[in-house]
Amino acid sequence: MLNTIQQWLTEHAYFSVWMAGFSLVALLVSALVLPYFIAAIPDDYFIKEHGPSRIRKNISLLALLSLSVKNCIGVILILAGLAMLILPGQGVLTLLVGLILTNFPGKHRLVRKVIAQPTVLAAVNWLRRRRHKNEFKIN
Repeated sequence: MLNTIQQWLTEHAYFSVWMAGFSLVALLVSALVLPYFIAAIPDDYFIKEHGPSRIRKNISLLALLSLSVKNCIGVILILAGLAMLILPGQGVLTLLVGLILTNFPGKHRLVRKVIAQPTVLAAVNWLRRRRHKNEFKIN
């Protein structure tokens, strides 16, 4: 099996180069950007009740564009986080930030489950302490 993978990667060297390049960029971007995003989240975000978002009838074009951009960035972070689960990078933290940015039913419940994992909570609180922010409060 390992020989088959090695042979395929040798035959498709361009893919190996792209994969290595993506890994390096994802590692650098996640190391630089994630602490900023994690520090920007209010410390009581995970204990506040977030009701279902309502769709307004008279939404402005700017608000719609802003929401679309925020969701696109969230989806990109989710996909990058999934890739970083097997490639170098902070996969779970990137997934968490991507989930927080997107809007979908049941999001807050899912985000609470992810942050309640002791290793995830320890990692995000470590990042927050380095930025001189209060640790997250969770139920």
